[in-house]
Amino acid sequence: MDNRRNDPNLNRALAEREQQAQDGQRRSRVDNAVIVRGPSQTESSPTPPTEPAPIPQPATSSSGRQCWICFATDEADDILAWIQPCNCRGTTKWVHHTCLQIWIDEKLKEDRERTVISCPQCRTEYLIYYPNSNIIVRALDKMDLLIYKACPFIIGCYVVGAVYWTALSYGAVTFLHVGDEEAKEIMGQVHPLLMLVTLPLVPGATVVLGMLKWEESLLEVLRTISYYVPLTRIFLPNRLINESGASTERQISDGMSCTRVFAGAILLPVAAKICGDALFSETFESPLLRSMYGGLLFIGVKGLFTMYHKQQTYKRLSQRRILNFNEENRIFIAGAESHGNATQ
Repeated sequence: MDNRRNDPNLNRALAEREQQAQDGQRRSRVDNAVIVRGPSQTESSPTPPTEPAPIPQPATSSSGRQCWICFATDEADDILAWIQPCNCRGTTKWVHHTCLQIWIDEKLKEDRERTVISCPQCRTEYLIYYPNSNIIVRALDKMDLLIYKACPFIIGCYVVGAVYWTALSYGAVTFLHVGDEEAKEIMGQVHPLLMLVTLPLVPGATVVLGMLKWEESLLEVLRTISYYVPLTRIFLPNRLINESGASTERQISDGMSCTRVFAGAILLPVAAKICGDALFSETFESPLLRSMYGGLLFIGVKGLFTMYHKQQTYKRLSQRRILNFNEENRIFIAGAESHGNATQ
């Protein structure tokens, strides 16, 4: 036995076996520690392969309910009450009771006389229950609805009355301005009811006169006559012939400006009074006749100048040409503009 203990080969084999047993125990402890602690706490341990993370999906409830007004589901809000107020199917048949109440209130604000509220998808009429109210509340509701209906009518009457009295005042002031003492005598002799009817027509008449574009119609007639009667082209406005041999057409009317029409209506009586007193003071003793003929003369002269300006503008636009872009034409345009500025 002692010889075996002293045998070096045997001792070396036993030591190697003990060392292998200790190494196996350490590896077993390390493996167990890796399993318990996980890969996040062991830097040297190999990480096992993992599956790809799933794509996140929107939250949906098990019942598939989703409010078509606020788009919330059971998982997003599990406090509000759900109802099925119509014949819609699928997830759109569900709606929060509070959301639908707010939506109905908005619809009733748009039309207070509306009594039927329907689903915007399936057009099913909602079954809405209102508790019974006492007679005082019903009377107040009817009174409130009556006032709501009468308000537009009241505002309309107020606006019409304001326009009428403004027109009446303007007509009276204008009539006294152009008629002087004769106008006062006429207003004192005529029945007041007749004055209340006729005087508001004065501003309307001046506005209508300002809206009439008689000079444009007359200019078109004169162009037509001069086109078919060559001898009249010497003294009448005529149509120009373009390069294709056809008559050049240009827009005659410049449109209608409300501010210009009303400004002309206001200034017309003043211009009529000035022209009448300056040109017909010795011809007519009546201030009304002088103002009437002065106004007609003013309108006629103004129309002639308007026709002349439109005809010259028509000629200028008919002779307009688009030039090629080159240095020679640029110099020509620059010279023409400088010459035009110099003549002005």
